[in-house]
Amino acid sequence: MSLMKKILILVTLLGALSANSRTKSVERPVYVVTNQTTLDIEKIELTDSATRVTFSAKFRPGWWIQFNSKSRLNAAGKEYGYRSAEGIIPDTHHTMPASGRDTFTVSFDPLPFDTEFFNFMEGDGQNDWRFYGIDLSGKIDPFAIATGLPEIKAPDLDRPMPRPVFEHKPAVINFQLLNWRPGLPSNVCAIPSQENVATFHTVDSTGFASITCDLHHTNIIRPTVIDCPHNIWQTATVNPGDTVTFYLDLMAASDSRRNGTKPPRTRIIGPNAEYDRMVATDLKFDFINERFILPAYDYRKHPDDVIRALIDSCRSAKRYVTDSKLPLMETEYLNAMIDNSLFGFLGWARYYLEKDYIKKHNLDVWPGDPSIPRDSLNTDYGPKHYAMIADEIDIDNPLLFIVGGAYRDIYTEKYAPSPKPGSLYNTMTAYAQAYTNAWHLKLTDKDIETLRSSPYGYLADICIGVQDSLKAKIEKMPKANIRKTPDVEPGKIIETIVAEHPGKVVVIDLWNTWCGPCRMTMESLKPVKAELADKDVVWVYIGDESSSLDSYYEMIPSIHGLHYLLTEEQMNAVHEKYRVDGIPFFIVADRKGILIAKPELRDLNLLKTTILQKLAESTN
Repeated sequence: MSLMKKILILVTLLGALSANSRTKSVERPVYVVTNQTTLDIEKIELTDSATRVTFSAKFRPGWWIQFNSKSRLNAAGKEYGYRSAEGIIPDTHHTMPASGRDTFTVSFDPLPFDTEFFNFMEGDGQNDWRFYGIDLSGKIDPFAIATGLPEIKAPDLDRPMPRPVFEHKPAVINFQLLNWRPGLPSNVCAIPSQENVATFHTVDSTGFASITCDLHHTNIIRPTVIDCPHNIWQTATVNPGDTVTFYLDLMAASDSRRNGTKPPRTRIIGPNAEYDRMVATDLKFDFINERFILPAYDYRKHPDDVIRALIDSCRSAKRYVTDSKLPLMETEYLNAMIDNSLFGFLGWARYYLEKDYIKKHNLDVWPGDPSIPRDSLNTDYGPKHYAMIADEIDIDNPLLFIVGGAYRDIYTEKYAPSPKPGSLYNTMTAYAQAYTNAWHLKLTDKDIETLRSSPYGYLADICIGVQDSLKAKIEKMPKANIRKTPDVEPGKIIETIVAEHPGKVVVIDLWNTWCGPCRMTMESLKPVKAELADKDVVWVYIGDESSSLDSYYEMIPSIHGLHYLLTEEQMNAVHEKYRVDGIPFFIVADRKGILIAKPELRDLNLLKTTILQKLAESTN
């Protein structure tokens, strides 16, 4: 064979190899929905040897994220496994830089080049990251309005706002997921504002599901699609006996996230739909809040002066509403929201004052951050301030029940100077407290007597039924090592628990059942606990009554250690004393009982190192 012929063959082979080495790249791909707000997808690269996904992460500086090596892609019913990662080490805590932004790239088995849509599944845990319907075809228009949205007429805002209904009846909540297809999120639930239960259903092949909610009075229903951020959906005001249908377009999640817009991708059909649409689209209260109310929150002022300024601001806001000559429904809504803001301040005083501190000092932190000096915030609000507010507004206005916090939150109950038997406010705050007590097996004879003597006596039977059902459920669950909380001042609980284990290293984990990062951290800690199983280490888990008891009793048998369940008041005192900025939060006590409490211990490598150091130290 001639030299020239050999060269031609070689060139041909190289060309063939080059032709077979394909690459497909998609920048910022459109996706239908994601279950989280930390990650976004910057780039997808398909080659013959791998599929590379570049993620951008946005999270609180100094806090950690974690990527699961069980991650996979799935497309057309097949799975494509994890291979490697660049910029992040799987299954370990990755601390976010000072900017709060980072990127990393993950490689998977190669997807077929003709793949049009695929899903990213980080793992099988409830809080593992997921992206559904990632588009490689270019067929999805992120701005297109879903087909199937019913037409709506302009709302009649000259009608009055809805009034609350007090009776015990079921309500039917229908879900219609628009443009739904297999592989997209399919589990839905309806969450009432006052009730402590949510019923889960799976949509059928048309994306439809129907849920019956047992309502005890008017509730604000939040529609939730599991694995979708619930805050993208409009809520509905639902009375006992109502039938309400939510038409939901899953694309609203990614569109809102990517573009900061909320197009009309939700429709609510029901008796109060016009009011609900007004609430979802009316931006006037945002303006009123920014112009009149928020300026009154001044952390530098004495509580008396803050309340006076807040009352003056709310009066000015109401004059603005009157001068605007708005339709009746809008006027009633805005005035009720103004009163609710005034009334609700007492429960959220620290939060609002910390926001003011952050704003005035131009800090890049969130309320609750340990860098905010607690001594600089005067939050000594009490009955006198409640009385000042109660004199300004009608706390028995039924519209406050509809717009929110005054009746569904019980923060201000402790400030009430004297109950008003039979009044709407006092009855509903008593019911809120009794209902909470029932869910924690603490319903009292006084709770029942108070409700039976009110115009809404049926509420007593509701609470009794809740407690009895919960007791029966818990009795069937496995028992766990739950300890009695020490009978000491709330601020001394931790030290008292530690003192019961002299010469031991005590690791205290502050957590709650509803905290996804708490559960993730417990799972990640299992190898550490196994490694230290024969050491002088005591593991203590402390939750509070914000945890649902049925979930608590169901979970803790698998969490090996000593368990304590505090009241919210006790836990608040613990948070205050140890500057807890969020959960999970770890406190380590050495063999002498000296405590180390700092956010950095969320880094499990640092936590393990600290435990080992304290084990090595003497008790002398």
